[in-house]
Amino acid sequence: MNYELKKIDLFSAIKISFLVNAIIGLLVGLLIGLIMMVIMGVAGSVMPYDQMDYGGPDIGAMGMFGGFFIGILYALLIAVGNGIILTGIVVLLYNLFAGWLGGIKLKFDKIPDETVSQTAVSQSTMDNTGGDSTNA
Repeated sequence: MNYELKKIDLFSAIKISFLVNAIIGLLVGLLIGLIMMVIMGVAGSVMPYDQMDYGGPDIGAMGMFGGFFIGILYALLIAVGNGIILTGIVVLLYNLFAGWLGGIKLKFDKIPDETVSQTAVSQSTMDNTGGDSTNA
């Protein structure tokens, strides 16, 4: 069976891409946040608050909470940027070019039902006879 993919639905492609990119972005973002949390915690212990001249907040405390928020922000940016904007552009371009040049051709082979049913019948026969095909 030969098929041709002529059009991709924009909304369905975007919602799947958004979800996948949000999950990947969250995992990568939390990893980056964890690394930033460790780095900022080390920087805070090496350079305590009372020795800082700039009068800003404690770097160690920022590292603990900042790492988590960096992960969430990264996931949001990846999900929106890649999941919605880039996927939308790619789908629109695909639909445009597929209209002009033709879509991607796909070939599917049908698996015969006979093979599956024969295997199931032979398995059930083996189970009923206890694995022995002789009736003695």
